[in-house]
Amino acid sequence: MLGYALSMVGTMALMGLLLALTPAMSRDTVPLGVSVPADRVKAPVVLAALHHWRLTCLAVTVVLSAILLASSTAGVLKTHAGLPVSLIIGQIAVLLMVWARLRRPIVDAKRADDWYESRPVRLVATVTTEAGPTPMGHRHLLWYVAGVAALLLAGAFTIARYSALPDPYPFHWDASGRVDGWTRLSRWAVLEPTIVGLLTLAVCLGCSVATGRRLVSRVPIDGDRHRSEELAAGRARIIAHGVGAIGLATAIVFSGITILPTLGSGGIGQALVLVPTVLMGVVLVLMVSALIRLAHRHPRTCDGDADSPDEDAHWPWGLVYVNPADPALMVPKRNGAGLTINMGHPVGRVLGVILLALLAVMFVVGLLPIS
Repeated sequence: MLGYALSMVGTMALMGLLLALTPAMSRDTVPLGVSVPADRVKAPVVLAALHHWRLTCLAVTVVLSAILLASSTAGVLKTHAGLPVSLIIGQIAVLLMVWARLRRPIVDAKRADDWYESRPVRLVATVTTEAGPTPMGHRHLLWYVAGVAALLLAGAFTIARYSALPDPYPFHWDASGRVDGWTRLSRWAVLEPTIVGLLTLAVCLGCSVATGRRLVSRVPIDGDRHRSEELAAGRARIIAHGVGAIGLATAIVFSGITILPTLGSGGIGQALVLVPTVLMGVVLVLMVSALIRLAHRHPRTCDGDADSPDEDAHWPWGLVYVNPADPALMVPKRNGAGLTINMGHPVGRVLGVILLALLAVMFVVGLLPIS
């Protein structure tokens, strides 16, 4: 179980890093989800809150990682294999509560000094990127071409050795990489990972295109409309390539699952636990790095453009978007990059309840012993 424990510690560390760097990936006019004018992004109260947020993310992640490693050493994971999932959900929950607390000084300072008094505000800028409504270009499609090629080659390779495949046929592996599920040998069983991988690539491509279009359709001015437009287009490109890379990584994993039964070695199954964690981690770190560098490549000019309006009323705790007057189901995230659900939309409320219920069930189930 050591490999499983280490992979989950890596996942927890990655989650802590992503949360710590979320403000750096976000618009600088919404520190910890609080709307502030462009000339207040470097206010002492803002910088202090961001500093405390990063330190807290580090501390919580270190403590929970230590608990996870201690649990593995004590053999707890043998009877509670879902415990790491519960700890990661707990990590997110604790840090979200800390987020809501640390943003309060910024909100109080903004209200006390009336930061938005007599300031011209405008909701969104007009998008004028050269690439039009799809600034992602076409290079990100190469990720999907490579993913499709890997899946098809793996499927063809395994089908060519069909007569030598074991029957019953392995189709599921446990947390340590050992086979724990078998089925009758058939061409469907052999090609199922390939088909699932292709469907996953299609979903990734659809989400990438939809996200890119949405990001450039609602561009906050943030005191410098040209910079905001460049950042929106840049984020769309980074997300397009990042999601494409995640799709390729997923395709590689499914390709490995497809050919694994031809290798005749159960030990290689542990790679099915470690490889996805490493690949996804590398992709996410590169995406975060690119998003942070993007803001540095486009410094604020403070040319006197209008500020974006104070929309805190629509963002409880700076985390959730609730606006029944907005017909959009998905809107650009306030924190990080990508899209989030409008909880004021009827469908959004249903999705929100389902998501919370799933997380609650996963948390509780992770604490239960294996039967």
